[in-house]
Amino acid sequence: MARSTARAPSPRRRPNAPGRRRPRAAAASRSARRLPTLAEPPHAHIVCPQCGRIKEILLAPAERSGLLKLAARPPEGWSVSRLALSLTGSCPRCRTASPTA
Repeated sequence: MARSTARAPSPRRRPNAPGRRRPRAAAASRSARRLPTLAEPPHAHIVCPQCGRIKEILLAPAERSGLLKLAARPPEGWSVSRLALSLTGSCPRCRTASPTA
């Protein structure tokens, strides 16, 4: 006789079991309603202090989401209209010209 590989449903796996917390997706959708509406999407760049060169940094969706969550909690009385992350560091050209940078 062949053995069945099907499992009986586990009470721990029922998403709507009484007394269970809501799934994370529901919690995420609630927080999305409080995110600010920005004039432009969050962006990041790096600036070389020696020569002023600027390079855009592409953000992954999770990084963009993290920045939006940060913008959703400004200091009391403040509002956020734009969000830009700026890093400072030596560019390859300046780093080659000055090995101590």
